[in-house]
Amino acid sequence: MKQRRRISRLRRLPVGALCVAALAAMAFQNPPAAVQPNQPVPISPTDLTPRQPNASVPTTPAKAAIVTIHDEINDITLVSMKRRVEEARTAGATIVVFEMDTPGGLVGSTLEICTFIKNLSDLKTVAWVHPAAYSAGA
Repeated sequence: MKQRRRISRLRRLPVGALCVAALAAMAFQNPPAAVQPNQPVPISPTDLTPRQPNASVPTTPAKAAIVTIHDEINDITLVSMKRRVEEARTAGATIVVFEMDTPGGLVGSTLEICTFIKNLSDLKTVAWVHPAAYSAGA
């Protein structure tokens, strides 16, 4: 019963997909520094002063597009998903969030979708399961 309440609270979050996209953008732009466990992190006086923007870090925010995949996955889903990803790319998106709510579907279409997503070298991809993705959707 506690599990069910927790899930229903998560569905009411108004910032869902945008938070996922923002976290993904931050993870791809600023990888965490390697820190040894149980070791203090050294702080120098330069860490306390404002820094100039670094030329290697992009200063423009990442654009995210949400592509929903609902209901059964089939050949129509495959064609529709490819079209919407191309529209996102044309609109200047750098991140595509796939919002999943599916009971599963056809294996052939699913494998083609997986291959298509793996070959997206110019876009970062994030899967957001909202609220469930079973079988082929997983």
